[in-house]
Amino acid sequence: MKKTRVPKLNQTIVTQLAQQGYSQTEAAFFGPDRRKLVIVRKTCTSLAVQMRHKNQDYFHTFGHVPDLSWNEFDKQASDFIADVLNDRINSPSNMTLRQYYLDLVLPMSRLEHKDTTGFQQRIETLLDAYGDFKLSAVEKRHIIELLNELAKGRKTSTLARYLAGYSKFFSLAVDIDLLDKNPCKGIKRPKENPSRTRILSQAEITAVIEGIFTYKNPTMSLSVLLCLFTGQRQGNIRSIELSWFNSDFTQVRFPTSKSGKPITVYLSPIAIEVVKLALKYCDVTFLFPSHIQGQYIGKPTRCIAFLRKFVSDKTGINDHWYAHDLRRTFATTQSVTCGDLNIVRQTLGHADLKTTLIYALNTNERLVQANTDTAEILLGGTSLTSFINNLEE
Repeated sequence: MKKTRVPKLNQTIVTQLAQQGYSQTEAAFFGPDRRKLVIVRKTCTSLAVQMRHKNQDYFHTFGHVPDLSWNEFDKQASDFIADVLNDRINSPSNMTLRQYYLDLVLPMSRLEHKDTTGFQQRIETLLDAYGDFKLSAVEKRHIIELLNELAKGRKTSTLARYLAGYSKFFSLAVDIDLLDKNPCKGIKRPKENPSRTRILSQAEITAVIEGIFTYKNPTMSLSVLLCLFTGQRQGNIRSIELSWFNSDFTQVRFPTSKSGKPITVYLSPIAIEVVKLALKYCDVTFLFPSHIQGQYIGKPTRCIAFLRKFVSDKTGINDHWYAHDLRRTFATTQSVTCGDLNIVRQTLGHADLKTTLIYALNTNERLVQANTDTAEILLGGTSLTSFINNLEE
């Protein structure tokens, strides 16, 4: 959290700071007493005390602007600081998990997380169990006990997402010096089910494209087609804003991704053609707008179900596939075409090449050819038959 000193703080200055907002997650301002903070975020402005006494960190939020005036906060903060200095407060932080969530985590999630609803649902399980605990009182054993309880009737992949959510929850507290250590650190990630290896055959891909142009909702179906021709997650594609494109539509820059970092995708002429088809149905903001004003389309569940049946009827292949398998199909095809996994990694927006390896599968034909080439090299340019003939002689 960036902290900036100002000559003085009063009601007028605090109101001005709150109105200007801040372009990043948050920034703090302090006056003559650096312990009294005005924390400005995009979503709210908080008045808080942060201090260290006898090797212990103290943080307490008293309220928000404009509900709490600066003069009232100044008085409450001075009393709190006096209590800390006179050892009348024993806990390094008197903030409960629920208070910390409402004041800090929730505004951050709404600002930065693409799937903030899913994140909030996972954190609710943590709050149900330990919401009234002091932030500093939650230990590793508490998280393990909660995960063991959640394991009943849930997949390991789901548990892994819960653990990741809890870790994000506490890592913010570490970043702003409310905690010295994340209690999730050292907990082994639950083993997930084996990665899917389903990719669509050429016959299926052809049928998918044909089916897309027969589906009743072109906005929905063209979003699926753009997933196929870019390899991007459907959540990213559905949320594309027109302002994310460059002038000639050869690039689209996603301001955030699953990793939390921006990624730039370079579009092929075919992908650009899909984009231009979609422009017929766009609004002033989104490439794939919802019928609800100001929103983009939801998940293409019905469209994918239609395409599955269309593909099955057309090809006779009944092997089930999901929307995400289009991403895997793109990655596999690109890896076979260019032979460079780093290109595939950059296209998919992966931070780690290990993740790309999960997606970029080799086709059976390529594996057979690779094994054939290897065997021929081992034979040194001769044939196995020649060895057999020499043995018989």
